[in-house]
Amino acid sequence: MIVSTPATLVLRALRPRAGRAALSAAGVGSAALLVLVLLAARRSLETGVTAVAGARGVDLWVAPQGTDNLVRASGGLPRGTLDAVRSVAGVERADPVCRAFVPVEAGSGKGPRRLTLLALGVAGADGFAGPSRMVSGRVPSGPVEIALDRAAAHRLGVGLGDPVVVGGHPAVVVGLTRDTNLLATQFLFFDLSASDALHPVSFVAVRLAGGADRDDAARRIGSALSGVAVLTRDEFVQGSVREATSGIRPLFVLVSALGLVVAAVLVALLLQGLVEDRRADVAVLLAMGSRSALLAGGLVVHAAALAGAGSMAGALVAPLLAGALDRFAPTVELATSRRDALAVLALFIAAGAAGGLAPLARLLRVEPVEAFRA
Repeated sequence: MIVSTPATLVLRALRPRAGRAALSAAGVGSAALLVLVLLAARRSLETGVTAVAGARGVDLWVAPQGTDNLVRASGGLPRGTLDAVRSVAGVERADPVCRAFVPVEAGSGKGPRRLTLLALGVAGADGFAGPSRMVSGRVPSGPVEIALDRAAAHRLGVGLGDPVVVGGHPAVVVGLTRDTNLLATQFLFFDLSASDALHPVSFVAVRLAGGADRDDAARRIGSALSGVAVLTRDEFVQGSVREATSGIRPLFVLVSALGLVVAAVLVALLLQGLVEDRRADVAVLLAMGSRSALLAGGLVVHAAALAGAGSMAGALVAPLLAGALDRFAPTVELATSRRDALAVLALFIAAGAAGGLAPLARLLRVEPVEAFRA
């Protein structure tokens, strides 16, 4: 024979109807999914910037004075900067990098497609700041070849071997990349070594010889040149990520706050109605000697469980949505993370528990004598 404890009786008495609970959990899950999608988009943005700004083999970045990031650069480097950097003791390799926003057109006739992309010119197929992940094709080599992010290719309706017009000049797509999507724009890569005389140098990516002190080399480069900023790779990555995500950060904070409020309100509304529906059961429990604190705890437990179930459903749907977008509509790239899912789960459970506190006043107004009324 199973004997129910007071806590078990309370949880049973305050259990919401399955249909209402499912609808509330679905609402919470939708709010959690929205927050997770924003987190995944932000993480994808960080990945794309870091893949270029934090290119392997780069120890230092030489940038125009006042510039500390790849996304928003001001002007170009003075003439002779590249040769001067290469002459500094301890520098093993220094590659020029050209950065510019360029219009790209594809198609012809009445409906050509046009995008503005962030173009990076790198020094040959193995140049620093080139594409880190190729989906298909190869790194561009030659003055008319380009590689572009697959989201940009999808939006332009082009593939490998297709012609495009880049800044008024004809080019051919020879490679498609990923982890190069900045949401508002995407990266395009071209071979700077094939036409370096036509493009000003925006940055110099520096690799130091083995054993060279990074800080000492940075001081020597800064002393040898004027009008430039010398940054470590970590500093350049941090500045680039900050600039790339500055627009999405306020939106993420606003939507996350609204999502948590929606979750708390949904749970509060459900439990408010639950207290009214189960008023007689609550009165019986009080007449049997159950403490108000136990009833309050049961209400909060149900609230947290509803929020937890909903947010867990949202966390399970997020990678499925990311996979579907990756397969059928790669314009938006989502980088889901288990850490993000756990953080959102914890926040929404807390919000749900907070929502469970709202109906407590109505619950505590129930009198034990109501159990004996006809």
